[in-house]
Amino acid sequence: MEKNQEYSFLFKLNNSRGTWWKAILNLKYIFVILVLSYILLTVPDQAQDFLIGFLFSKDEKYILFVLVTTFWWSFVTWYSACVILQISPLYFNDEKDKLYRRTIVLITPRLVAIIPPLILGISLFLAGLSTEMPINGVIYLSIAIALAISFYLLFVFLDKRSDRKNNIKGKQDDKKWWPEIDYSDNINNSGKPGSNGSSLLGDLRNLLSYTGTSFFVYSIGLVFLVLMIIFISPLKIEFAQVLRPASIVILSISFLTYFLTLIMYFNDPYKHPVFTMVILLMIVNSCHNDNSSIIDTNQKLIDKDTRVNIPTHFSNWLEHNEAFSDSKDSVPVFIIAAEGGGSRSLSWTAQTLAALDSLYPNFYNHVFAISGVSGGGIGAGFFHAYYINKKKDLNSFRKCTGDDFLSPITAALFFPDNVQKILPVPISHFNRTSYLADSWSQSFKKNLETDLFDRNFLEVVNKFEHPADQYKLPSLFINGTMPETGQKIIASNLKLDTLEYFKNCMDLYAKTQRDMPYKTALTVCCRFPYLTDGGLIKDSSGRSIGHVIDGGYLENTGLETAVQVFNSIKGKLNKKFKTINGDSCKVIPIMILIKNSKDTVSTKPLRFLHDLRMPISGALNAMDNQTPSEIAMVKGILKDGNPACKFFTIQLRRDSVIVPLGWYLSDKANEYIQKRVKRIPHDNSELKKLMESYFPEKSIGHLRQECVDGY
Repeated sequence: MEKNQEYSFLFKLNNSRGTWWKAILNLKYIFVILVLSYILLTVPDQAQDFLIGFLFSKDEKYILFVLVTTFWWSFVTWYSACVILQISPLYFNDEKDKLYRRTIVLITPRLVAIIPPLILGISLFLAGLSTEMPINGVIYLSIAIALAISFYLLFVFLDKRSDRKNNIKGKQDDKKWWPEIDYSDNINNSGKPGSNGSSLLGDLRNLLSYTGTSFFVYSIGLVFLVLMIIFISPLKIEFAQVLRPASIVILSISFLTYFLTLIMYFNDPYKHPVFTMVILLMIVNSCHNDNSSIIDTNQKLIDKDTRVNIPTHFSNWLEHNEAFSDSKDSVPVFIIAAEGGGSRSLSWTAQTLAALDSLYPNFYNHVFAISGVSGGGIGAGFFHAYYINKKKDLNSFRKCTGDDFLSPITAALFFPDNVQKILPVPISHFNRTSYLADSWSQSFKKNLETDLFDRNFLEVVNKFEHPADQYKLPSLFINGTMPETGQKIIASNLKLDTLEYFKNCMDLYAKTQRDMPYKTALTVCCRFPYLTDGGLIKDSSGRSIGHVIDGGYLENTGLETAVQVFNSIKGKLNKKFKTINGDSCKVIPIMILIKNSKDTVSTKPLRFLHDLRMPISGALNAMDNQTPSEIAMVKGILKDGNPACKFFTIQLRRDSVIVPLGWYLSDKANEYIQKRVKRIPHDNSELKKLMESYFPEKSIGHLRQECVDGY
């Protein structure tokens, strides 16, 4: 009875707990990666949205890519666990481990390797619960379970094929696929088996002496090297967007697993702490490998007369604006603030401006200034570039606003940017925020056939074939934050009065005295660490003076800058001006906030990993939640001002749908935004009434409805 009990499953399981724990300790970095992967795929709204996009995708290539990359993730995880436990295990020199360690070393990699498809399946299931068809999530969870079982059987076969099982059990390996592990006779002080493991060079020889381990180094490494080359080639944006977000994230996790496996293999806490040395190397190199400069110091300095101050430009804009030629008594002048929020605010801002200009012809010619933060600034920049170009219809423009900007920057974050961290010198081509900017440029070239994003900012906004054309368009105010000082940084085509109206603000062009590409200027407002990085600012002499990060860190609505612009021109608003036809008109100032944040505040307490999530959730929710109080404050200031300024909010209502903060919107999210755009006249009755009084050309109801439906 006692002998039977000794061989029972429960008896073995109970007595092998210590040995299992030692196997887990060897693979602790893999478990950390798996836990972080689960959090990455389930907690952020951005992850839920691209998983929802996958759940409803009819793109067979995308589904195939996700299945293939999921297998690759499992395969790399299995192989990594084999390498660590087979050739370089720690702690397994205890006599008590003798009975079970060979079986555990054989089985553990298989068990660890089936976790990736299960993580993906559970993530898809949870994402599906928030949709109208949760059955899609159930189907993919079932597929994930089937994949996990299939992968386990495959790894059993590969173990037999490569004789790993025989090596672990101490049998002869004629093929030299894996080393035979001797846990008791040849243990060095670090606990590693084998005499070759006493030095880094010995560890390297040990790793490359066997077919199985050298295959891991060379073959898997070659795949990632090819990916690295593609992701720094001219094809980087297109290739990343073909793979799509889910595939890119999975490949990135696989690469991280492989990279850390090599580091942990060579790591010996007592003799050669490679992991610590790599961290120290990254810390030391970070002092002089900053590749995020937004200024090309080889460019010539801009002329002093390139930019004029706000009051002067406002006077010229009023007098030379052809849109005011038919006005007899008063003209509306709009100042627009675009709230931040990644692709959500990008799409909402751009499509709102396009809808307003479609509904009310010449509306955009009545906009004097746009103040944008984060994605709101990008959306304003998108529509501005589209309006200047206008070679294509709105459908082509919508393809730009709904494009995938997440895949390129994610690929850059995990591939070239990780290489940059260990290099002692900066390589600007590896900068991950440039991938985001390049993806905007690529989208406009592909959908709208224009290279405006690659031209210099001041050239796009200020310089036209006909000089008078600059008075038909608004000026842009792109808001960022300097982390070193907490100051607001503004990139604008107009000079800022930093002594009065823009106190404690940095006029970016006044400091740098050099122009930059349109796409780079737009990044001033949307550099949100850690997905993107801060941009290094250099003054006119080439000296580094600080960085710029997302404007939302300081103020996320753009209203502060909008009010500063209003104050700059307020002295001219009480006086009538003469239009291009010589008529005297009065200015009616109107401020519009294009808002995408929620009004309601969730009171549901954080539970899962609350300590880890609280700082991140607190920062993001605080940016969202400051909007209502800022709106109330600005309304009061404008209402009681002299002159008074009307104030309207055009809000994206999203209480019942996920429209994430990030750089990717699923087809579902894009469709929802387009539905809300069509509702703008109905949801903003007071604004509609005012607009129809000033833009009567298409005041007939059915014509306006055609504009909305066409949009």
